[in-house]
Amino acid sequence: MGERFLRNFDLSTLSLVSGTFVDEDLRRHEVDLLFKIQATEKLVYIYVLVEHQSTPFAMMPVRLFRYVSKIYQALDAENRSQRHVPEIIPVVLYNGERRWTAPVKLSDFYSRPTLTGLAGVAPIELEYKLFDLSATSDAQIRERKRVTTSVAVLSLLFLKHFRNEYFGQLLKEWASFFKDAYRETKGESFVQAAICYILESTNAAHEDLIDCIVPYTEPEVEFVIKTTGQKLREEGRIEGRQEGRQEGLTMGRQAAAKALRLILLSRFRDLTDDQNRKIDVASFEQLDTFLDRAFVVGTVDEVLR
Repeated sequence: MGERFLRNFDLSTLSLVSGTFVDEDLRRHEVDLLFKIQATEKLVYIYVLVEHQSTPFAMMPVRLFRYVSKIYQALDAENRSQRHVPEIIPVVLYNGERRWTAPVKLSDFYSRPTLTGLAGVAPIELEYKLFDLSATSDAQIRERKRVTTSVAVLSLLFLKHFRNEYFGQLLKEWASFFKDAYRETKGESFVQAAICYILESTNAAHEDLIDCIVPYTEPEVEFVIKTTGQKLREEGRIEGRQEGRQEGLTMGRQAAAKALRLILLSRFRDLTDDQNRKIDVASFEQLDTFLDRAFVVGTVDEVLR
């Protein structure tokens, strides 16, 4: 999507459509966003699926076909008087540790020749645009500032590096983006949300934020960083991670639970409500034990015993 996208789409018309189309049992590791934007003489929808699995999901075109079908159902219910079907552009944003090798087209799963092809009709097709963060350098992400916003650049950097044990050290390199993001959002909303994400989903400490960002940003950003961190501390939402780090562990409890879910889902495809509850209530030490078993036992119940 780069400069060609800018030539054909009016970014000033970009808006977020409310709702989610992800299957309920997958919402723990998938987030979706539906945007609408004015293109040359028509309205186009862009469906972005943020895929948090640590490994590629082979059947992604099939899953996306299901989600896009839900979008068309919703649009049809709202716009029954329209006589045209709007275009939907599916985009998958992947931040796993292994490069994405799964098919990007539904037709890649068809046998050759297809029966529909023999019958003289075209088979159903769906192709998505892949944005693989594991195959994208930080420089390439930062260069997107020319065609997008600092908020978008920071979001991509967070998604790419949230598992990095040196996340705190990377923050200094991103200080200018924090300052610009603050200006773009005309207030503290994004910076505050970003700080919450960093403190709860990475191994960076509040002190990392203060030491790495505050000297390079404006007083307003410094105030948001310090007050948000203090609020989280008062709510007891970062002490547990700090204790884990003091014990020499590189992942906080929340990150360990997320990693465990991704491993189990990649091996066994589904988790029951009871299994999800066991993960939710497990202590940090229990999660560490579960992770040790996750690759060697034969069932989810054996992992969580």
